[in-house]
Amino acid sequence: MPDNSEAFWSVIDAATAQLTADDVRTLGPAADWMSKSGVMAESTTASTASCPECLDGHVEDVISVPGDEQATLWITCPQSLRVRIDPECLRRWIIRWDALAVALAKALGLTGRTREIDPGRVCLLGSTDWQQSRREVVLAIGVAGATSPQLSQHVGPAGRAIVLATGAAPPSDIWSGRVPACVPAKDVLSVRSAGFDLDAVLLADSVRAADEAARHVGGLTLDEDQLKDVVRRQVRAAQKAELTDDLMVNAAAIHGSARKAEKALKAEGYEVDHSTISRAVKRHKGTAKLVRQEDSASVSRTVASQPRDRGKKIDQYRK
Repeated sequence: MPDNSEAFWSVIDAATAQLTADDVRTLGPAADWMSKSGVMAESTTASTASCPECLDGHVEDVISVPGDEQATLWITCPQSLRVRIDPECLRRWIIRWDALAVALAKALGLTGRTREIDPGRVCLLGSTDWQQSRREVVLAIGVAGATSPQLSQHVGPAGRAIVLATGAAPPSDIWSGRVPACVPAKDVLSVRSAGFDLDAVLLADSVRAADEAARHVGGLTLDEDQLKDVVRRQVRAAQKAELTDDLMVNAAAIHGSARKAEKALKAEGYEVDHSTISRAVKRHKGTAKLVRQEDSASVSRTVASQPRDRGKKIDQYRK
């Protein structure tokens, strides 16, 4: 993923009213595409500027002084009396959220019309086919970490929407019911000079994982720590299912003891106690003993299918 992708989403997530020249420089090559596609448009110039010579960055009104060729721009400063301002610092741009929604819908391959639910905060991007059903995809713009109340109202208690977040995922306590699949845009959408580049596999995996977590808890609303605990339990359950008796017995045989086998298996990512390994070894020995007994007693019986075979036992035919 290009280095400026994360910076791009940070700028988008923090965009309140206008972008400065510094913000546009941070966007890198994506700025040209945004201007050409209409996602970003230049607005009116600012009438105030922060002082470039003072650490506190105090903001003052800009004064225009006519010159021979062009006007010069100044601000008054308590320390330097008068400080010249570069006109570039006064340029401002706005994000056109409707155009951004259209660009995202195209990159995600969605159908249906885009719509601003809460301008500059929540946009409906369209819908997608997902496991024999249709699901909405919603863009959540977390301005300064705040979440629009209209987001949870639109998604509703069913939590079937897929929420694409420009910043961090919205806090789980805003949902009135099932927690929807919330995916940070920076994880699945990189930004290049020609537009968005989608990692469709990662997006699908993220949605499936979120759906499984919600299904596992019966649609209850969880806080972040509880959700992490659910995921950890699922991982442990999957590991336990893969950890067979044969694997534990072989580990004990290789390493010489249950405790050493426990250490080795944990290094491989398996959460297992040495007592569990010991029980697996005992079960293995018990099964092996039973097989030997059956092999030597009940199976080793007299065979008399032919006169010459009378008196022989079946285990003698293995030699």
